[in-house]
Amino acid sequence: MREQIIYILAAIILIPFIPFLAWQGKRLRKSIPKLPEAKGPYKGSIKGHPAQLNVLGLGESTFAGVGIESQRDGITYHIAKTLHQNTGNEVRWEVLARSGYTARDVHEKLVPELPENPLDFIIIGLGGNETFNLNRPLRWRRQLKALITELAAKQPDSKIIIANMPAVGHFPAFPKSFQLILGGLVNLHRQVIIDLPLQFSNTYYMSEKVSWQKWKKHLEDGQTINDFYSDGVHPSAITYKIWGEQIGEWILGLPDLQSSEIGATT
Repeated sequence: MREQIIYILAAIILIPFIPFLAWQGKRLRKSIPKLPEAKGPYKGSIKGHPAQLNVLGLGESTFAGVGIESQRDGITYHIAKTLHQNTGNEVRWEVLARSGYTARDVHEKLVPELPENPLDFIIIGLGGNETFNLNRPLRWRRQLKALITELAAKQPDSKIIIANMPAVGHFPAFPKSFQLILGGLVNLHRQVIIDLPLQFSNTYYMSEKVSWQKWKKHLEDGQTINDFYSDGVHPSAITYKIWGEQIGEWILGLPDLQSSEIGATT
């Protein structure tokens, strides 16, 4: 695949710079505070019409809520709130996520904890740790495919949404060298899974890049792009809100949902 070839060529080019990058990496890890995951509740409901929508947020630190105090400020809650506001339905939401997890970790450690009740939507939030771990594009694709296969087997009627990836190449805490390298890699990871949903039913990928330029309109006077982050890496409360609302709106706009349970209640 083209992305894999680019990855290999880039890795060869970077060989002379590895000692410098390793030194920068150590300094970076020491400078970024280790923030905890958001506290509970890890599930809840937003009351509305008797018809229910059941939503699960599954993934890494962005869905675990690192950088905020409560899951009620988290991305899954804002997705659920957006679905509720646009449908009037009761929306039950739950978070199943851990900081530092990759697609393989989620598959092996979190999928066994998947709720047994039928889910309408499973939103997968991954990609950051795949990039930090320098995971090869094709390996990332295989591991994500294995995760989706297992989710589809356990929740055959659920719609699986792959959320767009974090803007690793713009993290303020990263030096320019890391922004360039990791930004390029996360873009390869984004591209290599664009066609993955075609191999499954009820699976969708929100492939557009996170755009701070589009999000700037949500900032107050005096705020800058740095206010989108809690520590220069993890999102702040305003970012979780904007991101969650955008994912919720994107779900509502899927063509084959217009005549489904969502479209019928708007």
